Amino acid sequence: MKRIFFITIVLISWCFAQKADSPIINLKGIKVNLQQKTIEIDGVVNMNKGLVELLATAPGGKEHESVLKLYCNPSLLHTALLLLGLETGGGGKKQGDADPIYGDEMYIYVSWKEGKKRQLLRAEELVKNERTKKPMALCKWVFTGSRFNKDQKSGKSIYMANISGVLIATFYDPDAIVNNPLPERADDTVFYANSDVLPKVGTAITVTFSLKKMPKNESK
Repeated sequence: MKRIFFITIVLISWCFAQKADSPIINLKGIKVNLQQKTIEIDGVVNMNKGLVELLATAPGGKEHESVLKLYCNPSLLHTALLLLGLETGGGGKKQGDADPIYGDEMYIYVSWKEGKKRQLLRAEELVKNERTKKPMALCKWVFTGSRFNKDQKSGKSIYMANISGVLIATFYDPDAIVNNPLPERADDTVFYANSDVLPKVGTAITVTFSLKKMPKNESK
């Protein structure tokens, strides 16, 4: 069911791109570059201090525990990742499960302007590990793909990331589209917003999902 739903959206998006003869597809605020194999989404710094469970949430989601807020529809982010050729995976059924997770991997970067300069950091650098007192270890994030649950009233399948708004989780969440692969993902007391590097709340940012590493000076 999930695969058929997203394949349909992917095919429609791909057809529009072919018709426009462009490597770039715009999905309501999500810019997919098929040539560079990147996805860009605008948002804001949502928290610059305190305990977090998410790197990024959609508006109206778990904003009280997310470093960033991204202006996108969760199911369209899922579609964008499929358009890059990534395959979904999965993991535990409950939040905080330590079960192995699987799925295709990607790098995530965050950029923003400071004066005339544009800062570009790995997403992990925006999160601090309170155990080590250092930034979260560098890693490739995993496309676990959220899940579908049946609505008890209507009987229809619901894409849970659309309900929870969970886009990228640092503390493992089966509703998240993308999850942190590190062992600390099973502990909700470890990760904090890294106030050492984060700009003030409300600062405009751009998150880039990439299949390859980006040089520090490669910002757009």
